Amino acid sequence: MAEDASRQLEEILANIQSSSDRSLAYGSLLQFQEISVNDPFAIQALSERSQRLLPLICADASYDDEEIAAQALKCMAFMIYHPSLVASIPDDVARFLVESLLKVITTTKMKAICNLGVWCISIQQLNSSFIASNLHSLLRAAMHALENPVGSLSTTFEAIQAVMKLAAQLSENMRGLSDIWAPPIYRRLLSFDRRERDMSERCLLKIKSSILPPTLTLSKVLAADLKQTLLPGMRNMLQDHGRKLCTIQAWGWYIRLLGSNAVKNRHLVNEMLKILEQTFSDPVPQVQIASVVAWEGLIDALIQPPTLSQHTGIAPGNDTHQSGPVPSYASTSNGENQIDGFSKSIKLIMKPLIVIISSKCDISVRSSCLNTWCYLLHKLDVSVNLASVIKTVLEPIFEVTFQRGIDDKNVCLWGTCVDLLYEFISSKIREGDGEMNDRVNLRTLPDKATSLRSPIVGQGSSEGYPIKWLPWDLNKLDFHLKMVCLLACQGLMTCVDSKNRKLAFESALKIFRTVLKGVQVEFRKTTNDYNEILLCISTILKFVKWACEDVPEFIAVGSNDLPCAALQFVEATKVDLDPSVLASPLYGVHLDLKHVKEMQYANNIEYAKVLGISSFVFMDMVSPMVFLTVLYLSVVVQSVSSLSDTERVVRAMEKYPSFVFSSYDSLENMHATLHFLYMHGQQLSHGGFCWLKIWRVIAKGLKQKIDAVGDLDFLKSDSDDTGYLVLYCLLCYPFVACYCSPRLSNSEKAGDREELCMVSSQWELELELVMEAWRSLYDSASCISPLQCTGMNSFAEGLCKALVTVLSESIDSSISHSSIDSLLKQNERTIFLFIYSEVAVYVLENIQVWDDDTLQLRVRESHDYKDCSHIESSLELVKRFMMLSLTIMKANIFSDLGVVSRVFASMTCFVERLCLKQDIFLLIEVVSDPIVQWLSLCREIKEENLIHLLHQFWSHMLDCFWRIQPPIIFDSVLLNLQAPLLQITLDHPYAPISDATIAFWKSTYGKKRKLHFPQCLLPVLDKLSRNGRIRFHKGSTSFSVNSSAVLEVRGAQPRYRVTATQQRNSKRVGFTEDTGNGIDSPLGLEKKRLKLAENQRKASADYLEIDGASNGNSPRVKTCKILDFTHGNPDLHVQNELRNSHSILKRLRKEV
Repeated sequence: MAEDASRQLEEILANIQSSSDRSLAYGSLLQFQEISVNDPFAIQALSERSQRLLPLICADASYDDEEIAAQALKCMAFMIYHPSLVASIPDDVARFLVESLLKVITTTKMKAICNLGVWCISIQQLNSSFIASNLHSLLRAAMHALENPVGSLSTTFEAIQAVMKLAAQLSENMRGLSDIWAPPIYRRLLSFDRRERDMSERCLLKIKSSILPPTLTLSKVLAADLKQTLLPGMRNMLQDHGRKLCTIQAWGWYIRLLGSNAVKNRHLVNEMLKILEQTFSDPVPQVQIASVVAWEGLIDALIQPPTLSQHTGIAPGNDTHQSGPVPSYASTSNGENQIDGFSKSIKLIMKPLIVIISSKCDISVRSSCLNTWCYLLHKLDVSVNLASVIKTVLEPIFEVTFQRGIDDKNVCLWGTCVDLLYEFISSKIREGDGEMNDRVNLRTLPDKATSLRSPIVGQGSSEGYPIKWLPWDLNKLDFHLKMVCLLACQGLMTCVDSKNRKLAFESALKIFRTVLKGVQVEFRKTTNDYNEILLCISTILKFVKWACEDVPEFIAVGSNDLPCAALQFVEATKVDLDPSVLASPLYGVHLDLKHVKEMQYANNIEYAKVLGISSFVFMDMVSPMVFLTVLYLSVVVQSVSSLSDTERVVRAMEKYPSFVFSSYDSLENMHATLHFLYMHGQQLSHGGFCWLKIWRVIAKGLKQKIDAVGDLDFLKSDSDDTGYLVLYCLLCYPFVACYCSPRLSNSEKAGDREELCMVSSQWELELELVMEAWRSLYDSASCISPLQCTGMNSFAEGLCKALVTVLSESIDSSISHSSIDSLLKQNERTIFLFIYSEVAVYVLENIQVWDDDTLQLRVRESHDYKDCSHIESSLELVKRFMMLSLTIMKANIFSDLGVVSRVFASMTCFVERLCLKQDIFLLIEVVSDPIVQWLSLCREIKEENLIHLLHQFWSHMLDCFWRIQPPIIFDSVLLNLQAPLLQITLDHPYAPISDATIAFWKSTYGKKRKLHFPQCLLPVLDKLSRNGRIRFHKGSTSFSVNSSAVLEVRGAQPRYRVTATQQRNSKRVGFTEDTGNGIDSPLGLEKKRLKLAENQRKASADYLEIDGASNGNSPRVKTCKILDFTHGNPDLHVQNELRNSHSILKRLRKEV
């Protein structure tokens, strides 16, 4: 095969050398070259014979016969195009070939031959070094063709292709000679022939890198052309509407090719600007779009940003890939002048862009304008991060776009700006991560820049312009937050479509959170100054405050999106910033919230002070976290008082517990929360029990926190080592809220009482939910209490004491002034009474008391009954409920007292659990007065169920004296203690009560031979005695009554005495000597009981002191030492079994 190819090529070569038929020979050569593309032997044969073949072809290329010359040029083109053949051509042969082409192109009169010659230049693959040495000859040939002496469009096309080929092979060399070959091309941009304009446009786009930025000589040549022909030509072409677009395109190229020389030729540039000044305002959108695109030419000409070192101290580098900064200036004055010129150039470029973006022109025009603006950002390189550039370039476009809002037409523009802003801010988060598309020379930039492509509106992002964002510092925080403000406003406008409104707000929140993450990066740096951090925190809080307080002033009233949106800004601040910074007292800020100023004198704040909660007032210095907590709640309170959809606000608050309890100092937040709750205790009216719903959310969150950590350490403080204070205040809040909300002043009219928020069936469910949350939190805290070793019922007693304190500040004063009477004259239950009863019932059900088994164990181990169950405050709370319900009963005898029935039912169950003597005596001491009053009202009570419950309670109270531990003696002292109750129950109108009491009397005091009866019992005992219902032993002592004397039991060994005082229901009980009287058995085993009682010999040093309450209505315990009627009993085992009738009977039977 190789021999055949060689033989065939030799024959062709011989035919070319002979002058017989060259046309046929070149035809055969063309066929052979075509075959050689797929035949390596043919290519090898051509390569071996190229030195002999090319001189023949070059000679025939200048032949007068057009057919032979054309075939020769085609064969030449193949020889200098195929890489294998090009490599085999010696330099001298190649030089001869170039000279031959130059001769053919410049001397031929045949258009086809000229075109083929230029075509050979455009497709040649000669090596660059050879082309560089022969560039002038090749360029001369191409320029001759560009001058187009024959006026052929095809010749022009081939010449332009040749120029493009040379520029691609030798870009730098061609750049140096651009003043020679470029003018013929750019002049054709104003050609009347559209095809010529298009060819020139495509050529300039192809060789753009070879001519831009332009050389000084090219700029001078162009300036001369503009003054002489081009500028007048453009003015004339503008008069022809059909040629406006091509004129504008040419303008763009001309301003580019002027380059930096444009600054020196101000007059010329001003004349050129007048042309686009006309087209910018043209009514045709296509003309405006072309003008905006051409404006990029001015950007290329003017944007040569100064070095960042003069602004940021960053030294310039030598990276050839960095197109932005120019070398350092030789002198300071020169540098300042260029910086000033740079700033003026930026303002000149931005002026029409801002006008177009702000106008109401077609969306396509504004989209094109935004693309040009993105191109400007790209050309600015890293200078785009300068504060002056941000102020001049970024801020105006962002501001106009975001203020215009978002709709279906401009969503692409709006989205582009949002993406650019997000990427700019995100550069801070990526600081140090190395995540960027294009790296900037690290010698130039100490930090890494993010090079991201700004999207071309309507095109793919891959066709955008790379923008180099630097990590920003805190000085740019104001700019970022201003942009978030603009986005947030659009996200809350009710006139905006809901879909677009959601998109705007989500974008604002996303960017805001990105800003916060960038700020957090700065917080981690130890180099930041304290004042900088404090200023940064103040700026962020100022923005969040604006979102929560100032936005409602220009957002439509009733926008249900506003509160939820504002809360998300507050939550984001708490989540994304360092909690140690937010909770630090070092970064104190003024509590300058409008709502705090308006509410700081609220009446209910006194309750929080009484309970010991830390308070705040307007302009107090607080930690940033407290500021956010109060601001969060301010949004809620404003929302529930102005919006109809309050449930939405309450649902949004479900994140509040995590907001409070996951912070660095949850105790401080809880104090602020509680203070705020109490500040709004009077605002239950609007939209239902919104504040109780909010309280439920907080209570549920605190309960979950306690269950999760298993202790109360996060609530402890220096003044509260148990952590109970916060719990007490939170559990007291429903009382305060429900009591204060319906309260009327004396000046209010009776017609206003319809606003009292009385309980009805529609709110029963809500109140049940409140109590469910209350019980749940109470249970969690009660479970933790024993683990903290704070004593029996310590949490419950502390809570009841706090509740009593709150009630002392409210209910007692109301009752004493009788102002509550008119308030409670309703046929329905009040909210407050319902809440009160539920709490009283739950406390009674869950209070711990010493039961029988525990007491048996204590007796065996320590023989000690002195410890009580610590139930005093709990009983005091129940007593106050009874007193309040009595007030309601007296005010309206037809009141619904179902809640009172529940409390008496719980009291009955509670009494059933009592067996310790101290607990039973404390019960009598605390609740005897309200019990007496309730029993005295039985004639007026219409509810049979309540009367029955009173009977049940009284019966169980009598029964508990039989199981009391240690056993007691029914003597004159105990009779004095029970006298008020016996006085009303012995002759009670409700027969079951009187029957039970008389039976109790007969089995106890009725069997005593010697008793001194209190004066209050004399009338009733006399009546019952005369009626034959009770009898006295013949040996009983006569009644001896002296209000100021000491009542003593005569005929028995002295044991104790009761001294009556001048105050009602106030007595002092002291021990004297053992009486020797026994306990009378209910079965009448008097003899056996007396025998057992004789073992009680020694007197106890303990005493029981009973004193009147502060209001003189009821007795209460003043000391914890309780009268011990059994101290010194040698047979404790016997006494423990004497706690009820069955054990007494069993014991007595054993001893008989």
